[in-house]
Amino acid sequence: MKTVVITGSARGFGYAMLELFYKNNYNVVVTDINETELDKAVIKLAKIESEGEILSFNVDVTKSSDIDIVIKEIIAEFGSIDIWINNAGVNQPNKPIWELDENTINRLIDIDIKAVVNSTRLVLNQMNKQGYGAIYNVEGHGSNDATITGLSIYGMSKRAVTYFTDALIHEVKEKNINVTIGKITPGIMITN
Repeated sequence: MKTVVITGSARGFGYAMLELFYKNNYNVVVTDINETELDKAVIKLAKIESEGEILSFNVDVTKSSDIDIVIKEIIAEFGSIDIWINNAGVNQPNKPIWELDENTINRLIDIDIKAVVNSTRLVLNQMNKQGYGAIYNVEGHGSNDATITGLSIYGMSKRAVTYFTDALIHEVKEKNINVTIGKITPGIMITN
């Protein structure tokens, strides 16, 4: 049975994807920083008929040590990770750049860019060891260079994710690593 991990999957787009995988008999791994939402997601998933199993982790994607623990525990439980989707992300307040404080900017960059890079690095090493896998990064506003006042930092982060993913596709292909790398482009998602 295949196993899928989706970061930030306790609600919104992440949960919607996870639910579809679970309905299609995948083992699913719910990860989120919000423990209350994580518990709610597991309860909702458990009501769905599936041959898959559910694991959940309260995880801060900005901490490589958290991601490393998650990977090791999934391997111990299921033996492999077939699909990893970097979905966790935050938006910015609807303000122009000069009205944002440094903490808001740093938090967004840490979650929306650095966590994607570090999670990918760690899971790619695992998938390379097991000889297969797929990693997908979720794009968003800005991936196609669109601009809207009040979304400058968020758009920059998603453009960075697009470039990073394209560069990673090139590197994996050049090094003959049997891991699929791709992007998920959901368009506008109205979530809680």
